[in-house]
Formats: sequence, C-alpha cells, structure tokens
Amino acid sequence: MKILVAALLILSCVPAFSQDLNAPITNLVPVESVTKSGFRNQSAVARSWILTQPQTHHDSVVRVSVPNAGGTGCIIKTKGLGVFVITNHHVVSTGWNGNGFQQSTFRQATVSTNEGSFQATVVFSDAQKDVAFLYSQTATVKAGLPISSVMPAIGQTVELCGYGGPTNALRTFAGKRISSSYALSINTPVVSGDSGGPMLLNGCLIG
Repeated sequence: MKILVAALLILSCVPAFSQDLNAPITNLVPVESVTKSGFRNQSAVARSWILTQPQTHHDSVVRVSVPNAGGTGCIIKTKGLGVFVITNHHVVSTGWNGNGFQQSTFRQATVSTNEGSFQATVVFSDAQKDVAFLYSQTATVKAGLPISSVMPAIGQTVELCGYGGPTNALRTFAGKRISSSYALSINTPVVSGDSGGPMLLNGCLIG
C-alpha cells in the first residue's frame, strides 16, 4: 500500500483545482451571489458552467464527508488492492485555525458513491500540497479512474467534477487549460463542495 501511495504522490504535484481558501465565500465564483440558502442568480450560474454529458467515468467521482465538513474526491483505479480515494487535505482537515486549515485530519471519512457508502481511513495527508489519500481494504466498487500519461495542451478542454453548487449534486463541467506552468490552472468556476474534485482529460485523472 505504501508503494502505491508513493506512486500516487507524483500526481499530487499537480494539485486538484479548488477555491481560494482565503477568499470570502461571496468571491468564490464572480458571476454568482452565494447565500446560506443557495444561489441567487441561477441564470448567471447556468451561463458560467458548460456542463458535460454523463459518462461512465463519472461513477468514480465520490462525495467525501467528515464530521465538520465535506467535499469531493475520486476513486483511483487499482488492481485488487482495496479502494483508494484522493481528495484535498482541507476536505478532511479537523478545521480552520485562523491562518489556514489544521494540519491534523480526521482518521476516518465517509465516502459516498452511486453504489453506496463506506468508511475509509486517511492514510496520507499533506497540508502544503493540499492533498489527501483515503483507503478502504474492505470496500468493493466497480469504478476507478486511470491516471493520465499525458498533460493537456494550453487551451485544451478538460473536465472538472464536483459535488458543490446549489443542490450539492454531482456536476460535471468543461474548462480549458490556461497556464503554461507545471501546475494546472483552468478557467472553470468552482464553489464550496467542489474541493477535491478530479480534473480529467478524456476520462483520465490529471489533477
């Protein structure tokens, strides 16, 4: 298991796209007004997101829940080694300390898929890279994303998946790579709940 986690850390050098952790909630997505009751400007949100069609690989996108928060994650394709889930560190963090998210995490998280839910253990977490790996030896799922062997070109369309938004339902939407640096930047808006969601290229995980 340690070998697989180490191999997956290569992917963590390309962090999953998430909101600015220091930004107030009303600045997460410029085209919308977010309140406790949901989105005020539904039409602006609809214009901002370019939704993608349902695909089989969307079954690998999961909801990750801990006692004080939650977000999105994805199941990594393995060869019968249990179930690995990758998400952001701050999704499973024990909370905000005033200057950033705590480095400590909850030991267990609930992972919800379209096949049901299971408990997974946080086996690795890095606050600086904002990445966390969860593992369940007993869970059985059919889904699993392969890791891409190529990176998207500047301007190439990628897909982002997340459980944020007005209904906390899975949304899958398209964006384009806009950065030439090693880290991936895309022009797709995300909101609270999308954190930890996978960035995909042709159904393969890139960030």
